Amino acid sequence: MFLKEIQMENFKSFGRKISVPFLQGYTSITGPNGSGKSNIADAILFVLGPKSAKAIRAGKLTDLIWNGGKDKNAADSCQVSLIFDNSDRQIPLEADEVKLTRYIGVSPSVDGGYNSYFYINDRKSSLSEFDSLLAHARISAEGYNLVQQGDIQRIVSMSSVERRRILDNIAGITKFDDDINQAEGKRKETEENLDRIRIILDEIDKQIKQLESDRDGALKYRDLNERLTTAKAQLAYKNRELIERQIVGTREQIAKHEGDKAKLAAQKEELRGRLDAAVARLSELEQEMADRGGEEAKQLKDKLDGLRIERARAADGIETSKETLKQLRTENADATKEKGKVQKETDALARERENVDKRVTELDGQIKAADKDLHEVDELASKSDAKVLNIQKQIIALNNEIDQVEEKVKGLVLEGDRTKEAMTRLESEIALLEESRKQYQVEHEDADWQLKELHSSTKESGKSLEKLQEDFHSRRAEETRLAKEQAELQTAILSLTRQYAQLKAEADVAENMKRGYTSAVSAILECRETGSIKGIHGTVAQLAHVETQYETAIVTAAGARMQAIIVDDDTVAAQCIDYLKKRKVG
Repeated sequence: MFLKEIQMENFKSFGRKISVPFLQGYTSITGPNGSGKSNIADAILFVLGPKSAKAIRAGKLTDLIWNGGKDKNAADSCQVSLIFDNSDRQIPLEADEVKLTRYIGVSPSVDGGYNSYFYINDRKSSLSEFDSLLAHARISAEGYNLVQQGDIQRIVSMSSVERRRILDNIAGITKFDDDINQAEGKRKETEENLDRIRIILDEIDKQIKQLESDRDGALKYRDLNERLTTAKAQLAYKNRELIERQIVGTREQIAKHEGDKAKLAAQKEELRGRLDAAVARLSELEQEMADRGGEEAKQLKDKLDGLRIERARAADGIETSKETLKQLRTENADATKEKGKVQKETDALARERENVDKRVTELDGQIKAADKDLHEVDELASKSDAKVLNIQKQIIALNNEIDQVEEKVKGLVLEGDRTKEAMTRLESEIALLEESRKQYQVEHEDADWQLKELHSSTKESGKSLEKLQEDFHSRRAEETRLAKEQAELQTAILSLTRQYAQLKAEADVAENMKRGYTSAVSAILECRETGSIKGIHGTVAQLAHVETQYETAIVTAAGARMQAIIVDDDTVAAQCIDYLKKRKVG
C-alpha cells in the first residue's frame, strides 16, 4: 500500500483543482519559500483528521479555504482527496484503489460556521469510519510515518515514557488498548443492562402470573355466564312449549264449543216447534172446554190451581237457580278478567248463556200465558159440566208436556253451564272453583223437586266458591311474589359477581404487596420526598383519577399494576432499580 495521488481544490494556496501524483519509491517536491510545499503535507494531515487545526497551521478549519488571493474572490468550500494503492488489501476494502476525501463548506446557519463531510470512494462516510479504516492500515495524523518540521528535535528531547507511547502508536498497540478500554466499557454497560433486564423480567414474570390468574378468573366467569345464558334459553324454550300446548288446547276447546253451540241451536229450534204445537193444543182444549162446561169443570179448576201452585214453586226454584247461576256467572266473569288469554272465548260463551236465559224468560212468559189461558178455561168450565173428565185427562197430558218442555229448558241451561265450565277449566288457577260449580250444576238438575236442598247446596257452593276465589287470589299473589323474588335474585347475582371481581382484584393487589411491593414502593416514594432521586412522580393509584362508576373496572383490569411507579425517563428508572438492588428492598 502507498499513497498514489493527492487531489486538492481551493485548499489553502491552491485556488484551483490540482492533482499531485506519487510513484513508488521516493518523490521529492522542491521550490522556493512560500511556494506551497508545506501545504501539500497539510493537505495530507487534513484528510487524516488531526486533533486540532493548529497541526495544519490554521486558526480554524475555515481558514483552510482559498481566500481569493489578490482578486479577493474567495471560495466557499474546499476538499482534498488521498488516493491509495490497495493491491495488498492492507486497507480493509475490496478495491485496488481507495479514495479518502474530506470536504469543508462555509455555512453561517450552523454552529461553528461550517459543515465538514467525509467520503470513502466517493461514498459519504463518517469520522469514526475514517478512523477505523486508517487504524487498520496503521495510518494516523499523529503517527510518525509523517515527519514534519521540528518532529526530530522533539523526539530527541522527549522522555522515555513519551517515546514508549510513540512506539506503541507506531506498532498499533495504542489502538488495541483503546479497543480494549472501549470493549471493557461496553462490557460494564452490558452487565448493567443485563441487571436491569433481569429485574424487568422478574417484574414481567410477576405480571404474567397475575395476568394468568386474571385470565383464569375471566374464563371461569365466561363459562358461568354461558351456562347462565343456556339455562335462560332452556327456560324460555320450556315456557314457549307450555304456551303452545295451552294455545292448542284452547283451540280444541273452542272447536268443541262451536259444535256444542250448533247442537244447542238445533235443540232450540226443536223446542220452538214443540212449543208451537203445545200452544195449538191449548187452543183446541180451550175450545172443547168452552163447548162442554159443567160441574166437572170446577173440580178441574181446583186441580189446575194445585198444578199452578206446584208450577209456581218450580218457577220459583228456577228463579232461585237463575239468581245463583247469575252470581256464579258474575264471579266467573271476574276471574276471567284476570286471565286475558281466553277473554274473547269467555265473552262469546257469556253471550250464548244470555241467549239461553232469554229463552228461559220467554218460556216463563209462555207459561204465564198458559196460566192465563187455563184461567179462562176454568171460567168456561164453570159454565159447562160435560166431558170434564176427558178434558181433565187432556189437561194433565198437556201439563206433562209442559213439564217436558221445562226439562228441556233446564237441559239447555245445564248445557250452557257445562260449556262455560269447559272454557274456564283452561285456567289452572280456578280448577277447584270449576269442580265445585260443576257439582252445583248437578244438584241444580233436582232443583224442581227439592228446593230446600237446592238452597242448602247453593249456600255450600257459595262458601266453596269464596274459598276457591281466596285460594286463586292467594296463588296469584304467590306467583307475583316469586316472580319479583326471581328478578331480585338475578339482580343480586349480578351485584355479587361485580363485588367478587372487585374483591378478587383487591386481594390480588394485597397479595402482591405482601410479596414485596409495599417496601419497594415505599422506598421509592421516600426517595421522591427526600429528593435523593429526581424525576419520580408517584404510583399509578396516586396519579390516576377516574369517575366512581369506573373504579371497579379500573381496579379489576389494572390489578397489581396500580402500584407501578411513574418516572420521567429510563435514566430515572435505572436509578430507582439500582437503589432497590443496593438496599435489597424489592
